[in-house]
Amino acid sequence: FMSSVIQSLSNTVEVRDFFLGDRYLKEINITNPLGCQGKLAECFNSVIKKLWSGEIQYFTPKKFKSLVASKSDRFSGYSQQDAHEFTTFLLDGLHEDLNRVKNKPITQQVECEGKSDIEVANESW
Repeated sequence: FMSSVIQSLSNTVEVRDFFLGDRYLKEINITNPLGCQGKLAECFNSVIKKLWSGEIQYFTPKKFKSLVASKSDRFSGYSQQDAHEFTTFLLDGLHEDLNRVKNKPITQQVECEGKSDIEVANESW
């Protein structure tokens, strides 16, 4: 599951170039409580660089797998997992590690009891 997702993303030109060109470095958000403090982006970068180095025929991304397993129990061990689930997890994790918003304001949940959808929407925005 993990291999096919990594290979797919590494062959997506925009993703590959973003990491190979080290453009991700200026986007790392180590303070985002929803992210991995940049560790996932760094590990993914390492994987991409190894894949595109031309120096190796194969490798096992143990550090990457270990980090993923530490962030989500469902990916621990070596049982087969859903590639879609892993793709969602990885893209969300990279998004949070590279999120440009440094200070996210905490917003209150709008109570919708007895209010119309338009009223709730206006209060939310």
